[in-house]
Amino acid sequence: MCEARFCHRAVDRLGTRLEADSFAIRGVSAACKFSGAAGLKEGATSERRPPTAAARSETDDSSDLTPVHLSLPQVSCLSHIAANYLNAGKEARRWGTAHESIVPYQGFKTKDGHIVVAAGNDKQFVRVCQVLELLELTEDPNYKTNKLRVQNRKQLLHTLSHRFLQGKTADWLKRFEGSGVPVGPIHSIQEVFSDPQVKHNALIQEMNHPTAGRIAVPGPAVRFSSFAPGGPTPPPVIGQHTVQVLRDTLSYSDDVIKTLLESKAVAQNQVS
Repeated sequence: MCEARFCHRAVDRLGTRLEADSFAIRGVSAACKFSGAAGLKEGATSERRPPTAAARSETDDSSDLTPVHLSLPQVSCLSHIAANYLNAGKEARRWGTAHESIVPYQGFKTKDGHIVVAAGNDKQFVRVCQVLELLELTEDPNYKTNKLRVQNRKQLLHTLSHRFLQGKTADWLKRFEGSGVPVGPIHSIQEVFSDPQVKHNALIQEMNHPTAGRIAVPGPAVRFSSFAPGGPTPPPVIGQHTVQVLRDTLSYSDDVIKTLLESKAVAQNQVS
């Protein structure tokens, strides 16, 4: 339940608003950056790296060039959509929050919000019907298998949608507890940062910014058992580290740096 919940919170948090049929969703514009970073990490830690690279890293200071093109993670994440095209020549279409080849697997409107239900197999579909008190659907020959449910998607979703509208999100979540069906609410941003898990994991980090004063930002999602990360630092203002980069990274002499500053080729922002 937690995975589905936070997955769809993330979907609701980022990106550009898209319209698919009558259900509005948010496309995640930054997903390619995060998936690219995840892929980079996986490659760096994988045991499947080329042996020569692993051996070389232990014997000399050379390293491999690791290009990460922002379009590649997006293509890699296409999953079954890519498989449908590459193997069956089937072009994708917009499905909103729904899954093209699994039904029901999408968001539904409730009396006071939205809930995401992911019935990934026949057993879970039966459990959904039991929770919704729609047992007659389990006996309907049109819905006996997922293939049939996909073929008869429109009528089935009409029935399920009508039922979900009769209850509130919190009530449905309570009824689905222990059912074995992944479900979760689609939260507003206020609800995301009010969530007990977000607070418990100290995901909201506050700090003093040199020009903006006291600010708060989301912290890193990953926690390590062996050590705790240092305290958060604010994003730098433009030019805050000019001299530091020129001196410590580029090894410029103080005289060269002074000349660059005096000629206004570069600028150092003096912050308190």
